[in-house]
Amino acid sequence: MRSLSMNELYISTGENRSKIIIKPGVMHQLSTYIKEVFPTVKVLIVTDRNVDGYYGESMEGLLEQANIPVVKLVLPPGEKTKSFEQLLHVYDFLGENRFTRSDAVMALGGGVIGDLAGYAAATWQRGMNLIQVPTTLLAQIDSSIGGKTAIDTKWGKNMVGAFKQPGLVCIDPLSLKTLPDYEMAAGMAEMIKYACIWDRSMFELLQNSNDIIPCLPDLIVRSCNIKKAVVEEDSLESGKRMILNFGHTVAHVLEGMDDYEVSHGFAVAMGMVYITRQSERQGLTKPGTADQIRQLCIKYGLPVDFPSVDGKKAGAFVTRDKKARSGKMNLVLLHEIGSCFVHNIDVDRAADFLGWRTD
Repeated sequence: MRSLSMNELYISTGENRSKIIIKPGVMHQLSTYIKEVFPTVKVLIVTDRNVDGYYGESMEGLLEQANIPVVKLVLPPGEKTKSFEQLLHVYDFLGENRFTRSDAVMALGGGVIGDLAGYAAATWQRGMNLIQVPTTLLAQIDSSIGGKTAIDTKWGKNMVGAFKQPGLVCIDPLSLKTLPDYEMAAGMAEMIKYACIWDRSMFELLQNSNDIIPCLPDLIVRSCNIKKAVVEEDSLESGKRMILNFGHTVAHVLEGMDDYEVSHGFAVAMGMVYITRQSERQGLTKPGTADQIRQLCIKYGLPVDFPSVDGKKAGAFVTRDKKARSGKMNLVLLHEIGSCFVHNIDVDRAADFLGWRTD
C-alpha cells in the first residue's frame, strides 16, 4: 500500500460525535488518541482468538505503557459469537472487573466483535464509552462507523440491538495485510455496495483497476465519507439511511437460512445481484445493471449466484426483516449504478417481488 497522510473525520448525530482516524500505523498510536478523547478511563479490550494472535498482546502492552488501566476478553471467532450467551459473558467480565459507565469498551476485530462489544457498551449501566478498532475491510468501511450494534437471535440477524455511536474509531489500513483473501473479498462487497448506491465513478474505478491494493487507503476514506453523509442526515435509520441496506434484505435471508455459516460480505454480494435482477424484471432498474454488479463481484472473488431456497421459509424471513414497518417493506433498489431509491411495498407482496411465494 502506498503511504497516506492521516485523514480525520467526524460524524455528528445530535449530542453524539464520533472521531474517526484513518491512518496507516494508527494502531501503534492508539493510546494517544484514547487519552485525547477519554482522558480518564479504564479500558476493556474485547477481541476474538484470531485477532488476539496478531494484536491482542501488543495492544494491551501499548495501553499499559501509557498508564491506561486495561483488561482483555478473548472470545471465539465467527458470527455465532453474536449471541445472548457471549453478551452475558461480556457483562460478567465488566461486572467482575468493576467497570462503570465512565469507562470504555474497545472492540478490536471485525464486524462480529464490533457489534457485540458495541451492544455491551450501549447497555452496560445504560451506556458506557465505546472505541472501535476495526481490523477487517468490511468493519473499517461499514460496521465500525455509524453506531449500529446488535446480536443475532433465532428470529433473525441483528434482531436485538441499539444505536451507540463510538467516541473514537481508529482505522489502520495496514491491518488488512493479515487478512485472508476471503475476508478481503467480503469487505469488497460493502465497497461495491457504496459505489452502486452513491458513486458511479467509484464503481468505474473498481471496474478498471488492475491492482486495487494501492488504492485501498483512498477507497476506505471515500467509503467512510459516503457513510458519514448518510448517517449524519439519518442516524436512526428512519429514512435515507435505509439505502445502506442495498442487498441486505436478501443477504439476511440467506444468512438466516444457512444458520449464519455464510460470510456476511458474500451474502451481500449475492443479495445485490439477486435483488437487482428482480428489479430489472419489474422494470424498475436499467437493464444490464445486475450484470454489471455481477461481473464486478466476480472480479473481486465474490460469489454471485444465489442458491436455491425454500420459498416459504425465505418469505417468512422477509416478513420478519427489520425494514418491515406497519405492514410495509422498504426494499433498496437501483435506478442504475450510482443512483438508488427505496421501494415501499406491502410486506405480503415483498416475498413475491423477490420470487419467493409463501402460499
